[in-house]
Amino acid sequence: MKYTTLLIATVALITACKHEPELPKNIPTPAPTPIDTPANPPVNDSVCFNTEIQPLFNSSCAYAGCHDAVTQADGYQFTSYTNIRNQVVPFQVNSGKVMRAIKETDPDKRMPPGGPLSQNQIALLEKWINQGALNRNCNPNTCDTQTVTYAVQIASIVQTNCLGCHASQPPLLNNYTQVKQAVQSGNLIASIKHQAGVSAMPKNQVALSFCKIRTFEKWVEQNYLP
Repeated sequence: MKYTTLLIATVALITACKHEPELPKNIPTPAPTPIDTPANPPVNDSVCFNTEIQPLFNSSCAYAGCHDAVTQADGYQFTSYTNIRNQVVPFQVNSGKVMRAIKETDPDKRMPPGGPLSQNQIALLEKWINQGALNRNCNPNTCDTQTVTYAVQIASIVQTNCLGCHASQPPLLNNYTQVKQAVQSGNLIASIKHQAGVSAMPKNQVALSFCKIRTFEKWVEQNYLP
């Protein structure tokens, strides 16, 4: 009886101590995740194509004599998401014809021809591309114009919608002083509202949204806060 009990205990101990079988050797090491792997950015940090990227192309590229639907210089037109998306490579900010032309160091080959994009504009394009160059459309439900400053709201609107032409063509809109002077001495507000008797801005494009126009008006009402 003692011998049987001892035998059973020994078998149980061996079973309990049995190692898991070794994994097969020479298993390939998984490849590292590429740095350009698509990500799902937070919604509040996502670049909106319709309110940020398309207006930037409208101002800098898709105008008469360049890459609009009529001229189509060199066979390119940038008036729609599809046409723009075809010339960029998602997650690769240094690839694609658009980004290579924008970052060209030779001023005779660089685009846009009127002058280079600002670092903030290039950074916005890179952010959009790094998020997958998505056709994300935004329609803000609110328009916060309680306090409007040049640094927070006006500069961004001008940069995206106006500087493609007015970084080098009058009225110049490169900084606070120039934008303030243009509003005070000209018809900038009437132009962005596409009113009769003035040159509509952005040129050959739809008018700015109600919110953006109201932001300009509130900036004037609040005495051009810097």
